[in-house]
Amino acid sequence: MYQQTQKGNHIAQDAIEKFAKTNNYQKSMEKYASEYVCEEDREDFLRNVNYRVVRERIKTEKVYPVVFQRKFNGKIDYFQACFAQISDETDDFVLGFKLVNDIVEHEKERNDRLEEEKQILESLSSDFTAIYYLEVNSGKFEPVHIQDETNASELIRSYSGYKDFYEYTYQYAMRYIPKEEQAEFLWWFSRDNLKSLLKTQVSLTQNYRTYPNAQNHQYFETKVVKVSEDEESCHALLGFRYIDDIIKKDTFNKLGYKAKINTYTTSCID
Repeated sequence: MYQQTQKGNHIAQDAIEKFAKTNNYQKSMEKYASEYVCEEDREDFLRNVNYRVVRERIKTEKVYPVVFQRKFNGKIDYFQACFAQISDETDDFVLGFKLVNDIVEHEKERNDRLEEEKQILESLSSDFTAIYYLEVNSGKFEPVHIQDETNASELIRSYSGYKDFYEYTYQYAMRYIPKEEQAEFLWWFSRDNLKSLLKTQVSLTQNYRTYPNAQNHQYFETKVVKVSEDEESCHALLGFRYIDDIIKKDTFNKLGYKAKINTYTTSCID
């Protein structure tokens, strides 16, 4: 049984009715594929709409969609052939065709975004001890990389059921940040501040100090990378890494510079 969803001039209604008159499902689909399905999709299309394949799929899924590229009047569109079982008591099924350009384009954008997130995550994981995926507006977050023997790994084990990322950072501050620096830490990681900064910037960096952890690290850098943003949400990756070696090197260089100045001053006085 064939059903056709009318979508302007893009649907070959006459062709579907002509193929249906063949009274043979498999031959009808082969003829349809040869005239309308783009060559690069034709083999997959025929394999996916094979009668036995369709029967097996709709037994368990009830509705079985097949997406393909269709060429009609010189224009290429994405279409979905949708198979649905009519009744558990018969082998009859219904077949509908639907234009799905918008859905496919949205899926492509989503896949591109996921690939971008994956690449960002891979680049961060090699350097950072902790990485979180955050939806800034709601505060929903997911730890995607936590190194052992760090403040973050200890906090994750000690607490559960955080309401949101901002409650998590509050618990972190109370436990690991020196009291005199807690207010600044909590302000920087607040919802309002992150939302404000990420409206005009795609990446942020912030340094802070903690009590020494199990590995005797106490200076950290936070890297925030905006992944995506729309009217309702803003997704970001937050990476945390220790920078004790950098701090020590800078301190050493500054002290060395001061020592040179003092030596020069003393020699001049002498």
